[in-house]
Amino acid sequence: MTTYQETRTLDLLKERSRAGGVKPIVLRRGETGQSIAVSVTNDGTAFNLTGYTASFCAVNADRGMVKRSATVSNAAGGLVTFSVTSDLTAAPGSVFVAYIELTKGSDIATTDTLPFVVLDNVDAGELDAEEYQDSIRELIAAVRSEAVAQATGAVSDALGDMQDDYEAAEAARDAAYAAAEAARCVDYVGGPFSIVDGAVNITYYEGTL
Repeated sequence: MTTYQETRTLDLLKERSRAGGVKPIVLRRGETGQSIAVSVTNDGTAFNLTGYTASFCAVNADRGMVKRSATVSNAAGGLVTFSVTSDLTAAPGSVFVAYIELTKGSDIATTDTLPFVVLDNVDAGELDAEEYQDSIRELIAAVRSEAVAQATGAVSDALGDMQDDYEAAEAARDAAYAAAEAARCVDYVGGPFSIVDGAVNITYYEGTL
């Protein structure tokens, strides 16, 4: 099969490449043979790999251990290469534990993390055409259901806000009416008339109307 090469730079001082971020390598479940090149540095300077043995170590997305020999392609330049194997891409998901291990006698050094993302695939041996179509329909239905649920929730929230605003407006209106009524019903006595509990009494010389 045709292979391609992805190149990443990993530092022995783990915090250096983590601070800048290392771009994940994206594969698909079951893919193998892709060539990966890693430029190993030490505090940003190419690390001389003369006399070192290199290995690729990882824990795949299904929590399985992966350890394969790697090739020191350019010792002075710190270049290590390895090929993707089926144990790395056995399960879809993110691979957060992956690095190059370097050994020289009793010395062991490791690089920062080399992240992978393994996408799922359609396995013809597991799904026939009708089953695949059914799975796609189920996925579409699930996406639609989630979209409807989110839209319904948004509408419900909006209606709730409108109800709260309406109730607040009604309460303000009732308070205004009550204030007006209270003002109207203030007792007043003076001159030829008086207001008591909202009733107007007019006093004439002949009597009270």
